Amino acid sequence: MVDIHTHVLPFVDDGSESYEESFKMLECAVKDGVTNMILTPHNRRNFDVKKEKLREEFIKFKAEVEKRNIPINLFLGQEIHVSNNYKLKFERDEVLSINDGKFLLIEFYFHKNVDMVEVVYELVNKGYHVIVAHLERYTYATLDDAVQIKHHGGFIQVNAASILGKNGFTCKSFAYKLLDRGLVDFVASDVHSNRKYLMKKAYDKVKKKYGEDVADSVFTNNAKPIIEG
Repeated sequence: MVDIHTHVLPFVDDGSESYEESFKMLECAVKDGVTNMILTPHNRRNFDVKKEKLREEFIKFKAEVEKRNIPINLFLGQEIHVSNNYKLKFERDEVLSINDGKFLLIEFYFHKNVDMVEVVYELVNKGYHVIVAHLERYTYATLDDAVQIKHHGGFIQVNAASILGKNGFTCKSFAYKLLDRGLVDFVASDVHSNRKYLMKKAYDKVKKKYGEDVADSVFTNNAKPIIEG
């Protein structure tokens, strides 16, 4: 499996406060069958670490992971929050794409209505492949939004926890509506040190309901172009 949305890199956001916490998350991921993981620390207010610093921390962390012989390939990106000044961040080249490629992971306010389709449209026109993080968690998001995001070239990621009902009934219901209509491109963990790693359980759930081909696509195959650049 490929996990494209995680908060495992220590010291840079609310995901992990130590190497030991991060190692434990990686070990859980490996146990679940994850072979490739993208570290996507928050880029938003209160967690606005400069990208040069993120690269430094990533290189150090990756070296420690290799010393421990944890069998997982790591890549760096960010979860970029679309706030009022997000355009300025792009103009100033202050954000990280995934693996220094053209894929971006973006998130929106959970409760404050934002025109997600317009944002995706604008970023796609700038040449990015835009992944909307955990669409099922935005209280104002609709199926039509999902259809329009896909129509304009965007991609949709759903959290494993939502598929298992850990984020409440509403999130679970919306996640399955998206899956029913074939609108989900990626399932990811969005793991933090205080959250259980649930990728294998979610994979099994999706496989049972939608078949192995769908499960393999949204947990593994669709993400291969991201890590391959």
